[in-house]
Amino acid sequence: MTVPKIFGPVSKNSPKLHRISETFESELFIKRDEEIGGSGSDNNNNSGKKSSQPSFKRQVDPEKANVEVQRNEHPLWIRAGAAMFYVMSSTVITMANKVVLTSYQFPSYQAVALGQIGTAIVVIFLARELDLIEFPALDRGTFKRIFPLPLLFMGNAYSGLGGTKAVSLPMLTALRKFSILFTIIAEVIVLGSRPSVAIQLSVLTMVLGALVASAKDLSFTFYGYLMVTINNLFTASNGVYIKKKLDTTNFGKYGLLFYNSLYIILPGVVIAELTGDIDKAVEFGKWDNVGFVAAFLSSCFLGFVLNVSMVLCTHVNSALTTMVVGCLKDILITYAGMFIGGDYIFNWINFIGLNICTAGSLFYTYQAFKRKHSEPSNNPKG
Repeated sequence: MTVPKIFGPVSKNSPKLHRISETFESELFIKRDEEIGGSGSDNNNNSGKKSSQPSFKRQVDPEKANVEVQRNEHPLWIRAGAAMFYVMSSTVITMANKVVLTSYQFPSYQAVALGQIGTAIVVIFLARELDLIEFPALDRGTFKRIFPLPLLFMGNAYSGLGGTKAVSLPMLTALRKFSILFTIIAEVIVLGSRPSVAIQLSVLTMVLGALVASAKDLSFTFYGYLMVTINNLFTASNGVYIKKKLDTTNFGKYGLLFYNSLYIILPGVVIAELTGDIDKAVEFGKWDNVGFVAAFLSSCFLGFVLNVSMVLCTHVNSALTTMVVGCLKDILITYAGMFIGGDYIFNWINFIGLNICTAGSLFYTYQAFKRKHSEPSNNPKG
């Protein structure tokens, strides 16, 4: 029987082993090579003990020590392209989710989340089997190396869809601004990075706009606000830890997405069964509606696209950049959301607050890319 390539231990000669490797297995290979190589070569017998330890450090530690240097090696057009890809993906899927959950009144956001997670597993698995992408095989240490991403990934998906269902799109965009503030705090704690004064001012502007918009929300629901607040916490933590795992493991963006989805799909099914969401989804009366089915399938596939774009943007930029650049979609969603879903009640105070948020987002985007574009020239080579 042929074993799928995602299973089994990673071998040293495996074509699927990522070229930049810092995993436990790769460190064992390096150590084993030094121990065997020292005894197999007469020229290295006298210096094997002295060179083995430095050789090990040169192959592993610099990847961790030079994370910030590697982060600045991406050209501006790649960073800008990744950011725009994330903006467009986030915009389209937000509208698709709103149509499914509010316009068609689909009763189970958990079923939508499971559809998106399942689609990611199938698409990435097929791409790997066709040798279009590569990442390490599944082993007993995989979960430990990517933890706590599976839990954050699941919480982010579920709370995000729950908030989308319960809150109007314009107010959703306003409340999501608090996730930027949470991201700054998380980056300081986890990554040790501190934003500049200009970036701090832009974030405070967005938070101020969110407060103004929230003060006059005529469609307020406690459940919706609670779900969005929980989603803000999960989004900030998820973005920061994605950046950390991309920089310190060899899974790559597709490997992280695949294993995150693989580890949470069964717990998600169990939770949906216990809460009755599976029965609600099966008994929904619009499965024969072509428009609903098209919107549901689009939401499932776009969920995978959004995750790819988010991880890519975080990898070539930063977690905070991904969070705030994503706010650019509010320019579209704020106005389109007044007509999509039918649950937004317009008033001028709310409208002014949303525009303050958008202005802060644009200012941050300019500052972030300006800073990142100038950093490589300020760093000495070598």
